[in-house]
Amino acid sequence: MRCRRDRRGRAFDRSNNPLFIYDHLDRGALRLAFSKFVSERNLDPSLEELAERVPHRRRVDLALDVCGGADVVEFHGMWAVAVRGAGGAARPFYADYRRADALWPDEGRWRRIWIDLRDGEITSHRAVGHVLVGEARLMADDVDRLGAWDDTSSQDGKADGFLGRDGAAVASEVGAEVIQS
Repeated sequence: MRCRRDRRGRAFDRSNNPLFIYDHLDRGALRLAFSKFVSERNLDPSLEELAERVPHRRRVDLALDVCGGADVVEFHGMWAVAVRGAGGAARPFYADYRRADALWPDEGRWRRIWIDLRDGEITSHRAVGHVLVGEARLMADDVDRLGAWDDTSSQDGKADGFLGRDGAAVASEVGAEVIQS
């Protein structure tokens, strides 16, 4: 479900955020498509290139402000889901997943992931969006803590575990001990 606060920005359909188009490399093609879009609809909006890039943390705030607390955020062509007020820092959460069945080309791989961020009774739910996974990483964290993220060393002294269909093979290849759950 997408927030529909700005019909024109959504209709142009180049970004989840109706007011910004992030990280578009071919600016000439974008300007041409925008010009055609507004001309065909007899609209009078403008397309302005900002002097500075919008920082990732600010993109999260803009997405949450536009769509009332939950939306998709874009980073270099990848998508992430942001949810305001989902829990406190260092709060544990529960995740469950379903694998794709034989009807999907990615059979056996993760197809859907649910993350429960708060205790208590669920009073409503909604799909916020999709995420793309790059470099085989999927992360759920507090956005204010991401600036301290370092994926090259352990921050808490604990080991990483390799899960999924290829977990044991990956652990073997990198010489890691297989952790039994």
